[in-house]
Amino acid sequence: MFFTKDGLIKKTQISEYSLQKNYYQAIKLKDKDEVVSVQYDINQTTIAFITKKGQVLNAVKDDIPRLGRVSGGVKGLNLNKGDELVFVSQVDEEGEFVIITDGGFYKRVVVAEIDTLSRNRKGVKICELGKSNVVFANYVKEPYDIVVIDNFGVAFTVNTEDLSIEGRTTKGKTLKNENKKRMPEIVFKLL
Repeated sequence: MFFTKDGLIKKTQISEYSLQKNYYQAIKLKDKDEVVSVQYDINQTTIAFITKKGQVLNAVKDDIPRLGRVSGGVKGLNLNKGDELVFVSQVDEEGEFVIITDGGFYKRVVVAEIDTLSRNRKGVKICELGKSNVVFANYVKEPYDIVVIDNFGVAFTVNTEDLSIEGRTTKGKTLKNENKKRMPEIVFKLL
């Protein structure tokens, strides 16, 4: 399965890529679109999309057609104008979504709290943003560390277990230590 920045999904048999060539086209992309993730299809999962403007869509996969190698895919998420994809992955009903905004708010939202819908929708709100944007979103079943680089260029880590679990329409909470007033600019999962 291929996932693109513009919210497209392409599902293709892996045998389509068993060619005797050094390189070949794997997916057809529109101008300015790009592949953001490639994953094996996992049974009994849905596809979660989270956007910069705080929308989430937990889409069922049963209507995604299998396409040929050089096709472009089908609409997974219907993005609002000016919005962009921050996170996409297959998820199950266990675990939480981690949300971090550039306004300094952090939270986790239980995946089971997000209803599953068909694809090609805008989704629902996962975070009250005000003037902020989501700078990081991810999926967590086992705790891990997140690296945050703030507006002063200082890097620090936060463990997912230290983030409160909240409802999908709340802002989240600021950190309780010396990093409280530092606004996240770059955030990534520590491997």
